[in-house]
Amino acid sequence: MKHIDIDVNSDNFEYNGTKFDCELVIARDKELILQEAEKSHKEALETLYDKESLTQHQVKLYVDDNGNPVYLMMIYVIKYKDPSYGVLGTGREACGDYYPISSGYVNNKGFNVVYPHPFQTSICW
Repeated sequence: MKHIDIDVNSDNFEYNGTKFDCELVIARDKELILQEAEKSHKEALETLYDKESLTQHQVKLYVDDNGNPVYLMMIYVIKYKDPSYGVLGTGREACGDYYPISSGYVNNKGFNVVYPHPFQTSICW
């Protein structure tokens, strides 16, 4: 299995002609990432980061040997309040959970919907 990085700037992306809707995934990830940041990095979250800037910027799409999508992880960026902070650039990354991709529901826009799953969640902040 290998992964492919795909830049995103909305709640969907396309791979090999198939469109994927990640709206539910993104909503869940953002909530979990901010909850974890609130618990483990409360002072930094309040003083260094612009909570409203948390946004998705890349999908790590894991594919099998035939190039078929198996699961994905959304990568997010949160910006510093002070852009001159600069040590690590303009912000930092946070990782969402892993989401299995199935050939399930296609929405009215023709996108395959990626759903959160009932397993243990794994995010990084």
